Amino acid sequence: KTSVKGIPDQPFDGGSLTPKPVVKLGSKTLKEGADYALSYMKNVNVGTANVTITGKGSLSGKKTVSFKIIPANIEKDMVVAAVGNQAYTGKSIVPKPSIKFGGKALKEGTDYGISYKNNVNVGTATLNIVGKGNYTGSKTSTFKIVAADIARATVSNIADQVYTGRAVAPKPVVKVGGLDLKEGSDYVLSYKNNVKAGTANVVVVGKGN
Repeated sequence: KTSVKGIPDQPFDGGSLTPKPVVKLGSKTLKEGADYALSYMKNVNVGTANVTITGKGSLSGKKTVSFKIIPANIEKDMVVAAVGNQAYTGKSIVPKPSIKFGGKALKEGTDYGISYKNNVNVGTATLNIVGKGNYTGSKTSTFKIVAADIARATVSNIADQVYTGRAVAPKPVVKVGGLDLKEGSDYVLSYKNNVKAGTANVVVVGKGN
């Protein structure tokens, strides 16, 4: 027979949510502990939670009311660990940063999803974190893709060349991590001692990525 004032929506915070309803019998506001006790169900995750009011002292019986738990917005309070510089690989780079909200480590796929932009070539890449499940909203972060060191490239053996009286400039095959590089866009070649019989040198100088 009591009246219970509506309970405002409660944002998810990772713990049990126990808002205190205002309970009245007629015009009299009742007191928790003296007139009734409260118990809660389904009061952690996003959805509809229930609070049961059980009479005490001069009051008997039970009454159950519900309230909403809504997703927490990650835009302001999410902490994304900084992603260090990533070396160019020729493929999409998808680092997985540590992400926390309210001091709690979140799980990719359950609490959030990540999408990436501009994450292949040298420059600034962007990752966009979008809340899922108990979280809503989105937050962006960036990281740098830096040029790969051409010194780590593998260069195909160059067959012996026959003297022609002019500069001899064979084109080696250059790879980094199995990726075939392109002369002009990925590297330039220069030569030394490449006219007379003897040992010549070709220098591969990195470019672009």
